[in-house]
Amino acid sequence: MTKQEIKREKILEVAMQVFNNVGFHKAKITDIAKLAGIATGSIYLYFKDKNEIIEEIFTQTWSRLATQISLLHSDNNLDCMHKILAISMYLTELIRENHNRAILVLHEHRFWSSPDTPKLSASVREFSEKLNKIVSIGSKTGEFRPTIVPSIAIPFLIGGVGHLLEHWADNFDELPHDVVKNQICELVENTLL
Repeated sequence: MTKQEIKREKILEVAMQVFNNVGFHKAKITDIAKLAGIATGSIYLYFKDKNEIIEEIFTQTWSRLATQISLLHSDNNLDCMHKILAISMYLTELIRENHNRAILVLHEHRFWSSPDTPKLSASVREFSEKLNKIVSIGSKTGEFRPTIVPSIAIPFLIGGVGHLLEHWADNFDELPHDVVKNQICELVENTLL
């Protein structure tokens, strides 16, 4: 990584902390600069404003999710249920890997659907389409209930798993990882089987 890339990533990391501490709308670029130990003007070399910062955080996260589900979708060694469970477990690992990112993404989820963020929207759309295909295939092959309607089941799954993960992110030290993983598996299986 170059010095510029390291500095850019530091700004993103610190911004996640600031956004989580005071909320995105109350956060100021000066708060991010102060916590990062850099001049306020330095941030503007990398990002035009805090909207661009949060968009980058979301885009990075959703790009990773889209890549992971694409890999799972094309894995012929896994059945549909194991693909869905694998992406769910991947989500728990993202939370363990970067707690600040998880809290921000889960709490600011309304930002996901902004039409002003084409790169982010493309990643979210790719994730949703691949998830839809996996559920559709599972329903057609009899692995899942044949009455499953992907356009209804998927928002329910995303909402349920997302809500559970948000609860875990807020109570990270109180809920063991294994308990959360088991609850997610039960939620997914009870929805689809």
